[in-house]
This record gives sequence, structure tokens and C-alpha cells, in this order.
Amino acid sequence: MVEAIPVSALMIDRSAFAAMLSMGNSTFDRNRAAGRIGPRPVRISGSLRWNRHETEMWIANRNGDELYDASTWPGIWQQIQRNNRSKQPS
Repeated sequence: MVEAIPVSALMIDRSAFAAMLSMGNSTFDRNRAAGRIGPRPVRISGSLRWNRHETEMWIANRNGDELYDASTWPGIWQQIQRNNRSKQPS
């Protein structure tokens, strides 16, 4: 039997994401509204959540010293996922 992974282990909320970036919630909101936050949120029970793995990869995979923005990150994220799938043993 496979154990279910709690949603809290897979998804993070705005406060946790802002803390990962060492910024307050309102600063995070301004950056997200300006398109500077690359990962896209999903709405779960009326609240925005972000994929924990994707946010960690976004922070780890910088464009030089800068984080990828909302317009460029989705393509980078797809490439990372393709690369990871190709490395999986058959």
C-alpha cells in the first residue's frame, strides 16, 4: 500500500514562499503582481498555493544573479522536468 503524502509537504502558501525569499507578504504580493515571481500558483480551497519542489528549483536555478520572472520561468521549468524524466532509469 502506498502512503499518501500530505498536501502541506507538496505545496506551500504565500507566507512560506515569502519567507523562502526573505521578504514580507506585502513585498511578495507586489513582486508577484509585477511578474517577478516565476512559479505559478494554483488555487486550493480558495487559497493560493505553490508547488514546493518547483519553488525550490526556481530559487536554485537563477539566471545569473537574478531569479527568472513569470514570463521566462515556465519554459525553464518545463526543460528541467524534461531533463529529469530523461535521466530516469528505464
